[in-house]
Amino acid sequence: MLKTLIMLLALAALTTPIHAETYFKGSQILAMCEAAGDASAAVGKRNICAFYLLGVSDGLVTSSLYGRAATDKSALKPTLCLPDGAGIAVLSDAFVTYGKAHAARMDAGGGEVAAAALQARHGCGWLKAKNSKPDVVFLSAGDLLQKCADANAVVGLYCLHYVVGVSDLYAAMGAGGVKGVAAAGFAKQICYPRDMADDQPKRTFVAYMAAHPEAKGDPAALTVARALHLAFACR
Repeated sequence: MLKTLIMLLALAALTTPIHAETYFKGSQILAMCEAAGDASAAVGKRNICAFYLLGVSDGLVTSSLYGRAATDKSALKPTLCLPDGAGIAVLSDAFVTYGKAHAARMDAGGGEVAAAALQARHGCGWLKAKNSKPDVVFLSAGDLLQKCADANAVVGLYCLHYVVGVSDLYAAMGAGGVKGVAAAGFAKQICYPRDMADDQPKRTFVAYMAAHPEAKGDPAALTVARALHLAFACR
């Protein structure tokens, strides 16, 4: 029963029309992050929020690392500096705080708003506390693949919404909506067909990994971006 409820919740959250590249608006992510109570539906919504933001966070960091490697500019600073030893709860806290203070921005795409929220709270300024750790990447492609293959409903949500978070972030970067980070060398935006199944980005990543097992040690977010751009680059 719990598994069915959580999966229905996940699919309902993804039923906004898929036009061009964006799945979620900032307001939808904020509503899920703020879901109150211990009921299964509320817990499921908070999990969707956390997993989505994890994809955005990893996407920001890996794009920054890629940009520094590609341009060989050592002066470029890290994008995010998270508290040392912090878990994913700090990402949700940052988004809720930002959302309450910037209500007018919540109709923008979720990737754009989430990136702004994480950069506002955890950006690597020169006065950043010494106990912060730069360039934290939470998942490798192999880690994410294991979660995608897991039969547990909650872990399945982790995979699906991590991938969607990366997708929304790259949509925002491609449109120039993310400050200080380029779309990691991808020249085109992601364009999904309107009749695409809600979980197609997840299945696209899994199929890519089946064809490229050597990518298991690569950052998950960058590998997701490669898979989605290969399958759905705008023409």
